[in-house]
Amino acid sequence: MKSKVPIPAGGKIRLPPIAMTTLAAIMVMVPLALGIGQGSAMQKPLAIAIISGLMVQLPLVLLVLPVLLAAFGLPRISKYAPEKIDG
Repeated sequence: MKSKVPIPAGGKIRLPPIAMTTLAAIMVMVPLALGIGQGSAMQKPLAIAIISGLMVQLPLVLLVLPVLLAAFGLPRISKYAPEKIDG
């Protein structure tokens, strides 16, 4: 089944905003993860968990999710879709 969604083009469009927000969140959490600052010992495990989750989330959203959408042939649900999909 041919996909009606241009997945590579969508990946190129979504890469910069997702990568920038993820990297910004990771950079904000680095001082807590390193234990810099007063009271950071209590927040250190949380910061490490958040950084780990963000590092796993980035490739999943940018690589695995589009592949799954293409494999299952899910239609694009958007008001900006160029053509109407009958289903």
